[in-house]
Amino acid sequence: MARAGVPAGGGDPYFSNVTCLLHFDGANGGTTFTDSSGNCTITGNANAQTTTSEVKYGTASLDCSAGNAYVYVSSATTGVMDFGTDDFTIECWFYRTVTGSRDFVCDSRQSTGNTGSFFLRVDTDNKLEWAANGTVNSAKSTNTVAVNQWVHLAVAREGTDIRLFIDGNLENTSTLSSSLVDDTNGTYPPLIATTGNPWGNTTPALNGYMDDFRITKGVARYTASFTPPTEAFPDS
Repeated sequence: MARAGVPAGGGDPYFSNVTCLLHFDGANGGTTFTDSSGNCTITGNANAQTTTSEVKYGTASLDCSAGNAYVYVSSATTGVMDFGTDDFTIECWFYRTVTGSRDFVCDSRQSTGNTGSFFLRVDTDNKLEWAANGTVNSAKSTNTVAVNQWVHLAVAREGTDIRLFIDGNLENTSTLSSSLVDDTNGTYPPLIATTGNPWGNTTPALNGYMDDFRITKGVARYTASFTPPTEAFPDS
């Protein structure tokens, strides 16, 4: 089994490494998105709101069911996705409502083929896809991501190994030796639940809902198949 992402009923031993933690809690139709890591200020587009109708953990989730909502890192104390060559983990709970749609978890690209940038998404073949440096370094899951149910998605880097997980199952291992960067506090900040290719032509790109989105820098939380979290990620 892999290292636990969250000890059951306890705190997070890697919390100091978390650069973004979004529970998307709040009232139905809420427009405040709090980063529980304390690192980021999160801003939503005009359609971004929380919903209480479809929730994995907590009181609400990010409602992107009409495919027209997203949030982004408008400012941060430290870089959110500028991992360099260090280990990292990106994960969330994902609820897709349309099969065959291209649904983005996050995107750090500043322009087409931007060197050092990357994205994580479910592609039109319903498989989880990771790509860096444009699409020079890319990989896909073996299995597909289901619709109309909550699914845990994760990508983790350990050394030069990039691993993709669906509901805790190790789906693919690929290799990446290059450095990964973002534009935190710049013109093209990291995007969540949409694509930024290029950022200036941002098109909302998630048909469904997102809950408990977390980025951990410097730690590969998952290195083999694991049991997905059974409660919300801890805030300490």
